[in-house]
Amino acid sequence: MSSTRKILFSGETITIVQHLKPNYLEMIFYGYTKTEEFKNAWSQLINIISKGNDKLLIDQKYMHVQPDSFDWFKDSFIPSVGSLTKNIKVAIIPAINFLGEHQVKQDATYLTGICKNIFIQFFEDFDLAEDWIVS
Repeated sequence: MSSTRKILFSGETITIVQHLKPNYLEMIFYGYTKTEEFKNAWSQLINIISKGNDKLLIDQKYMHVQPDSFDWFKDSFIPSVGSLTKNIKVAIIPAINFLGEHQVKQDATYLTGICKNIFIQFFEDFDLAEDWIVS
């Protein structure tokens, strides 16, 4: 799909992009992410979503994070998004490493149990994820 893009967050290993046509957010992970960058990116993302975005594609295919990042995500971040009142559609391309994929799927299950208005679907392919997110 053709798209007009705007970078909203640019870290060493995480980028958040606003696609304007079609309209959705993309969070891209690449490489080994330090905990501080992980926290900053997710905090920035929740601020962006709270201002009106409701479609998110998360590409975690090449994600590698420190274990304490996952602890922070589950213990601090997920409870903070439980108060979101709008519906959010999330397409995830999971990490290719087993531990990363397993943790992401566990966290997604936990998140959807707390926040009933977040809808998550997993995809192995970017094009399929993008087609679903913009449909």
